[in-house]
This record gives sequence, structure tokens and C-alpha cells, in this order.
Amino acid sequence: MPIMRRTSGPVVMANDIAGSGPLLVVGDEDVVTPPADSALLTRNIPGAKLVTIRGAGHLTNIEQPEAFNTVLETVLTFHASRASVVSLAGA
Repeated sequence: MPIMRRTSGPVVMANDIAGSGPLLVVGDEDVVTPPADSALLTRNIPGAKLVTIRGAGHLTNIEQPEAFNTVLETVLTFHASRASVVSLAGA
């Protein structure tokens, strides 16, 4: 499920974030964990995915909440659609 490969708007780069493995979300203005460091981590962690959010520093969820929430919603929706659901009704 490829998502968010936009050239305009806050999400500037996102590879296929569906599936398992760690998801790294980085702001393109992050000086605490610069995007280059996040890219290095992504290359060295098996199964890791990387999303870069334009106009955000270290606190992407606060600085670009709509973009962050879109990424989070995409990941949660993917996993929710594959989750086993056990009904506790009548238990």
C-alpha cells in the first residue's frame, strides 16, 4: 500500500509504510535527530520505514499535527484491517 508520495504539502517523503517493522517519523527541520540520522537508522534496522514531514522539527506531532495524524491513521488503519477481532459479547 504505497502512500503519501507528495511533492507539496507537509509530507515530503514516505515509503510504503504498510506492514510490520518500526516506523520512523522525522521532521525535515529536526536538529535533535536530523533527517540524515533517521535515514541511517532506517537503513540499519530491518524492516524499518521512514516518513519525513516538512516544516517540523523534533516534535512532528505538535508542529505538523495533520501530517502526523495522517501517517498514524494510515498505519493504524492498515493494522486494524488485519487484526483478529474477538467478540467478548455474551462472554
